[in-house]
Amino acid sequence: AKKIMYKLKINTPRFGIFDRENIAVEYVRKIKFPIIVHNDFVLLSRENYVYSGFTKAKNGIQKMFEEGVGKIVIENYSYEKPVYIYFITDGYNALPLISIDRTETSEYTVTEAPAKKISENLIVNILQKALYPILDDITKYTGIYTGIIGLKLKIKGNNFSLLEIYNGFQNYDILPFISLNNENLLKLLYNTATSVLSDNYNFIDSSDNYSCTITVDKCKVNLNEDYNDEFIEAEYDDKYLCSISASTLNMAREKLIDYLEPITEEKLITNIKNEILEKEIKI
Repeated sequence: AKKIMYKLKINTPRFGIFDRENIAVEYVRKIKFPIIVHNDFVLLSRENYVYSGFTKAKNGIQKMFEEGVGKIVIENYSYEKPVYIYFITDGYNALPLISIDRTETSEYTVTEAPAKKISENLIVNILQKALYPILDDITKYTGIYTGIIGLKLKIKGNNFSLLEIYNGFQNYDILPFISLNNENLLKLLYNTATSVLSDNYNFIDSSDNYSCTITVDKCKVNLNEDYNDEFIEAEYDDKYLCSISASTLNMAREKLIDYLEPITEEKLITNIKNEILEKEIKI
């Protein structure tokens, strides 16, 4: 993905890809910090390390190669939170599905949609400067790409920096989309697969509401036996997800907390309440 961004001149943080420890260490000696170091493949369990100084970065790089990592990627890092945007494409045209802000801690993950920083002008900019060039490049080498494509971005005004590309929804981000989507999904996906998306859709119909979704370990939640159709709940592996939409983001946050409070560990719900509700005060 990084090589594609470089080839297509898509704005992305300065990076290097290394298969030798000494060259990686020498590269780090000359660049500005902070940096992020990770292995050269994308998995949910992929290890990312952020370093603010040379000595710790050098030790981290040495450890990764000692543990058998074949290649590492080193790139410049900023502490500004990324934004996630998902599109649906028939290989020729693409339409935005949802944009997401995400907060991750060691205890839980909160995803909120739509993201605050996303404007229509920015979407046009992303399509023209990143997504369509990527789709054209894919077509040249492997054929037409159809389906969901996600972008992880750092945003500043109408400018962006592309960090990663996803060929589908990440697990955290499926429920927010479902909770805000007004389209018939089967019809939408059929039109996408048969490459007539733009013939039948000018936009993807989404609710004007805001969505708030939380992901926590299942062991920290006593699942409700009484089904509440206002909420969307899901489980995968050892995770529990719960999503709610409401007319304002703060209302969605408060509803989610009220729903979780009786079924969630007391300490965990206190931390969630402090984090989520404090956000609104800071804003």
